[in-house]
Amino acid sequence: MPRGTEFSSRVPDGEHTACTFRSSRDVTLYPLQIVGAKLTGVPPDIPSLDRYVPAGRSVCGALRLTLRTTGEARFDDQRELDRLPVYLAGDERVASYLFELIHASALASITGMPNCFGDAERPLSVVAEQAVGYEGLRR
Repeated sequence: MPRGTEFSSRVPDGEHTACTFRSSRDVTLYPLQIVGAKLTGVPPDIPSLDRYVPAGRSVCGALRLTLRTTGEARFDDQRELDRLPVYLAGDERVASYLFELIHASALASITGMPNCFGDAERPLSVVAEQAVGYEGLRR
């Protein structure tokens, strides 16, 4: 979607006015939706987890997102999906805490098929260098 595209928010119950805004940059939409999000302890289903994190650091927990494609789309067809921008919404305290947790404490981003993180036949995709970023915070 080109820069300057107009968006309108949903109208909350009891309200009558939608918030309207325009994008400040081009936006690429992918046929994906987040269907689950959990903050967990150390993931027991990722064998040898420490090999994915920098030396001297240890995993204390994980933010696990479950994604699903929409319509007839398949994950295999999303070849240009090399970044996944995620918008944090909700209670300001919770969203702020998640933002800080993700951007200050991220060690790696690991992707794989559900229930297959320990399956040698289905390798994981791992990003350990700059695993999570926010364009406004880059130096």
